[in-house]
Amino acid sequence: VQAFLDQVNEMEDISFVVWTGDNPPHDIWDYEREAEMDITRKLVEMFKSTLNVPVYPVLGNHDCFPMDLFK
Repeated sequence: VQAFLDQVNEMEDISFVVWTGDNPPHDIWDYEREAEMDITRKLVEMFKSTLNVPVYPVLGNHDCFPMDLFK
């Protein structure tokens, strides 16, 4: 992820990033709320500390607990 974020910073003519969610691994047999929150927190910190453009996050269907809760 860090290598990707570094590459984004090197791109010219980029105004913003759309973060499309689905942050945690899709191993639904080993899924815990706190683990999901930790992954998201780490990604937020990486985005904030690395990117020089606005980031617009969108929740994916695996970004809630229990997953696929959206109706």
